[in-house]
Amino acid sequence: MRLPGVTLTPASANDLDRLCEFLWHADVRRFLCDGYILPRDVVSRMLARVAHLDPGVAIGLWMIETESDGYVGYCGLEDVTVARAIHPTIGSGVQLQIALHPRAWGRGLAKQAIEALTDHALHRCGLQRLLACVYEPNERAHRLMLRCRFSKIAGTADPKLVIYERRLP
Repeated sequence: MRLPGVTLTPASANDLDRLCEFLWHADVRRFLCDGYILPRDVVSRMLARVAHLDPGVAIGLWMIETESDGYVGYCGLEDVTVARAIHPTIGSGVQLQIALHPRAWGRGLAKQAIEALTDHALHRCGLQRLLACVYEPNERAHRLMLRCRFSKIAGTADPKLVIYERRLP
C-alpha cells in the first residue's frame, strides 16, 4: 500500500529488532497494553503469525515509513480473537491496529493509514465491519477513531478499553 509520502510494507521476521525497540519506547508503550512491556518472544510470535498468512486474506501487519523520518510505526488488521477474549459479545471479525512513534504524531499519518486499511478491509476484501480497541486514557486515539467514522460500541473495565466499530454504509 502507498500513501502520499508514506510507505506501508508487509512486516516480516526481519522487523523484529525495530518493532521491539518501537514497542518498548515509553511514550508508545503507555498507550499499548496499558504500559506493559511485550516480551521479545511475544513480538517474534506476532511477526511469525503474520509471515504465515495467506496473501489473499484481509489481515496482516504493515510497517509505516515516511520519506523524511524512515520507520515511524506499524498498522495492521488482525482477527478479533484478542478483543473477543476481553469482551465476548463483540462476535467475530477483524480489528484495526495502529501505533506511531511520538515524532510522527500530529501529522495525519495515523488517519491516512486507518483510511487505507479501512478501505482495504471493507471495500477490497468485502468485510462488513471493522473493529478497533483503544485504551481509555488514549484521548488522541479516541478522537482519531471518531474522525475516521468509527462508532463507540462497548467498553471494558479491566483492561480499560473502548471498542469502536465501522460498518459498510
